[in-house]
Amino acid sequence: MTTAPRREALSVLLVRNSSADRDRVADMLARSRRNVYALDWQSGYGAALRAIEDGRHDVALIDMTLDDGLGAHLLREIAEDPGAAPAVLYGVPADSGIEAWAIGAGAADCLVEGELSAALLDRALSHAWERRQAAARFHYLSNFDPDTGLANRVQFRGIVERAVSQARRRDDMIAVVIVGLDSFKFAVETVGRAASERLLGAVIERIKTCLPDEQSLARLGDDSFAFVVDAMATIDDAEPVAIRLTQAMSVPFEIGGHDVFVAISVGIATYPICGWDADTLAASAGTAMGRARLKGHNCHQFYTRKMTAQELQRLVLQTSLHRALERQELILHYQPQVDLRTGLITGAEALVRWQHRDFGLLGPAEFIPVAEETGLIIPLGAWVLTNSCRQVRTWEDQGLPDLRLAVNVAQRQFRAHAFPEAVAKALAQSGMTADRLNLELTESTLMEDTEASHATLARLRAMGVGVSIDDFGTGYSSLSYLKRFPLDTLKIDKSFVNDVSNDPEDAAIAEAVIGLAHNLKLNVIAEGVETAEQLAFLKDRGCDAIQGNFFSPPVNAEAFAELVRKNRARIAAA
Repeated sequence: MTTAPRREALSVLLVRNSSADRDRVADMLARSRRNVYALDWQSGYGAALRAIEDGRHDVALIDMTLDDGLGAHLLREIAEDPGAAPAVLYGVPADSGIEAWAIGAGAADCLVEGELSAALLDRALSHAWERRQAAARFHYLSNFDPDTGLANRVQFRGIVERAVSQARRRDDMIAVVIVGLDSFKFAVETVGRAASERLLGAVIERIKTCLPDEQSLARLGDDSFAFVVDAMATIDDAEPVAIRLTQAMSVPFEIGGHDVFVAISVGIATYPICGWDADTLAASAGTAMGRARLKGHNCHQFYTRKMTAQELQRLVLQTSLHRALERQELILHYQPQVDLRTGLITGAEALVRWQHRDFGLLGPAEFIPVAEETGLIIPLGAWVLTNSCRQVRTWEDQGLPDLRLAVNVAQRQFRAHAFPEAVAKALAQSGMTADRLNLELTESTLMEDTEASHATLARLRAMGVGVSIDDFGTGYSSLSYLKRFPLDTLKIDKSFVNDVSNDPEDAAIAEAVIGLAHNLKLNVIAEGVETAEQLAFLKDRGCDAIQGNFFSPPVNAEAFAELVRKNRARIAAA
């Protein structure tokens, strides 16, 4: 591959005693067709050493015989200075063995006495400079993020180690802070790939405005950044920085005429409390950032020792969840839904459990978040849907017809393009009719992308599948979506059911939800019914159905079938 000619002059430091040799070298360089050279002649060891220390030359051309052999010593000085120009040694006696020594000592090239020509000199200087540029580029890519120019993970490790060393000498504290962009990929999809660089640049500039020293900002990954807060007197000195960050990021970015929100999670680990070295501090801050993300958008979290065991268990769950399906460790329980007009069990909500080999029986709250983070929620959700539909068909074959099935659908599962096809496949494989299936979605799932949600719901309703809003009242305050989306049922969240019999505000909310739903021709199911007083209140206000431990906790398929048989026998006898 031929290197393109250098347009700017290549600065060459010539170290040679003889002015006649200077003129000869200058004449050779002037005949170059490859580069333009600017020659700087220094005739003595001391003057040459000062010129090298200035660091203003691209290449040094050193005479081996300088000052009776001091050229070799000058080469050693250059090799020990990482910022010095690469050196080409010339005037080397043929067959002297000095060439091998010089290359080993750091010379970029050696030119033998009596063989110097314009072409040879041009090639040697060009190659020395090109190797220097390649080395500089490699050093840059090894230490800096090429897209943003920020320090990368390798460079940041050095920043933290230096900060720790200084804190140890000063006997004060530092904090390593990791900032995760929670919704950056979604934001990029919103603005489009063409505007994503502008958005990333705007995010970085806003982060910098909140930092005590923006020079310490590093990019650890596509959507994670880190910096150091040093010279702290107490652990609390890092918190104002985290608060400034979360407040700043709550303001939308204006990109291409659109308001774009980018939420963050901030994790903080302090020296010496959380660790004594860069790797431990970075890992601890990362753990804290993950915990902040679980708290919600734009939150910060300090690292605590307690997190270690919790994060270890989380890592174990994440790893073993990959094998849980093939090992048949997942099981389904069913909680009855009871019609308040007839007292009959009319359906069941399917609830997944994990019979873990080490941790025992785990409820969904303990592993569903892990499944959502890793993307395993999609195959896990498909498994729940398929097997619960098969169970309903099994109950029908056992003489228990007309049962409806409610299945929770996670946000990531609902957003998958092929989700309607997965529902159709589960129905086809089980033989259950679509009108018996009711999919439960949260308000936030529907409202994240209303246009896409409407299209998916339309496809599901075209099959005949029902749709419920789960945990109604805990999400969006706007109720306009109830008219826009094709829905069947609202489920009153158990937080409003808990105190309906003794808290006037909860009673008013529950009553309002029932009235609103009925006015919109929707059914209402109350969750978390635990007492007879709650049941009486809901029945008196016209609630259509309930589920909760007052009637039955979630049970396995066999126990559920027995509950249905006893319930129908009792109602028939009455």
